Amino acid sequence: KPDRVPSEVAGAVAVSVPCDLTGAALRLAEADNRLYMRYFLRTLCRTIRAKHRQYPDLYPLAGLEKIRTFKEFDDRYTAPVNGFAGAEDYWAKCACLPLLEAVRVPTLIFNAANDPFMTASCYPYEAARANSSLYLEVPPRGGHVGFQAFGGDGERYSEMRAAAFLDECGA
Repeated sequence: KPDRVPSEVAGAVAVSVPCDLTGAALRLAEADNRLYMRYFLRTLCRTIRAKHRQYPDLYPLAGLEKIRTFKEFDDRYTAPVNGFAGAEDYWAKCACLPLLEAVRVPTLIFNAANDPFMTASCYPYEAARANSSLYLEVPPRGGHVGFQAFGGDGERYSEMRAAAFLDECGA
């Protein structure tokens, strides 16, 4: 909510943002993203095992190894633990896409055109055109948070661009 942003915040940058969580989750479930999905699920399963040790009733382990998609994971763990009806409810209520019209602080969304996790709905061109505080930059390359360094100092392009944007905002 715009009225909850502290006045000290002069600008914001978000890199590789899946603005539409439903679209991104379904995209990651596609066969060509199988390796990414396995990686994420391994990480999430480790987290669930650790949470189970603390809260066994909230994070049961039965069937954990059979989960193959974010939908299955979010239906089983994320949604119920956080008060959502299911994965779709969670994705719809937590996606930033419907909230972009309310952005009032200069905000840069920086999503690579070749991000394998994104669907067309993750690139909010219309929202950026309609909101003078919202900036969308879509470089042709960069993958998902993989903006490789340009220059000898090892700094990633996304980091350089974020710093430049925040400087422009007076942050």
